[in-house]
Amino acid sequence: MANRPYQQREKRLLAEFIALNRPANRVIFNFRLGPQAFRTAGPLPSNIPKNFFDNTRMYADAAVVFPAYVELWEAKAVLDGRAIGQLLEYQLAWPGSPDDPGLAHMETRLRIVTAVARPTAMRLAASLNIEVHLFTPAWIVAEFEQWYLNVTRPIAPSSATVSGT
Repeated sequence: MANRPYQQREKRLLAEFIALNRPANRVIFNFRLGPQAFRTAGPLPSNIPKNFFDNTRMYADAAVVFPAYVELWEAKAVLDGRAIGQLLEYQLAWPGSPDDPGLAHMETRLRIVTAVARPTAMRLAASLNIEVHLFTPAWIVAEFEQWYLNVTRPIAPSSATVSGT
């Protein structure tokens, strides 16, 4: 499959959803979560730079602040169980978040916005008290359509097909 330019579908999906549904709230996009302490089986070499693990830091797609709680958001074009696991880990990392320590004491509520969802993922999320919001604007439908056309190939007879003999 040919390389495609990266499209920030999930960021756009979440930004549009929050603008429509949480217009009065403070919103922090790409909220850094948790301390950066990793565990290893043994000591790491001393020549590894301090910022070596920065690319493994967790980021909630958004934190939406309410007076008594904070919503942690994850956005997925297609929802499966991975987003649910991410949010559960984000909730555990919340108290050690460096971006706004003043929010660390607040209760968290977990939210997902998605264009398409597996029914099993929706049931799993509901069982864990994670709200799933289906949001399917026309632009993402058009992108799905374009993606589908780019990754599927029409079935055509091959040159080895022999007809009528």
